[in-house]
Amino acid sequence: MADACAPAGFAPRVSPHRIGDLSVLCDLIAQGVGVSLAQGAARAREGVVMRRCTVDPLLGRHLLAVHRDSPLVGARPLLLELVRAAFEARCVTPG
Repeated sequence: MADACAPAGFAPRVSPHRIGDLSVLCDLIAQGVGVSLAQGAARAREGVVMRRCTVDPLLGRHLLAVHRDSPLVGARPLLLELVRAAFEARCVTPG
């Protein structure tokens, strides 16, 4: 995160507190209390501006879990393809 912020000219002070409620986090950001990294699928809210990182992307791993006894187990390849296509359609910039 620090490497991603450096080109923008600031070094973040990382809070030891975790805010799990996105509404609370967005309220704090809108009040000018801080900034946050967000998933590529996140959308701006009133008072919050989203900007793409201009450095190499910060990578994360997403998992799709299916219980071994689920009737969906046989559909895992299809589910993975649908999730991948939905993610790319919403989050990946063409070109």
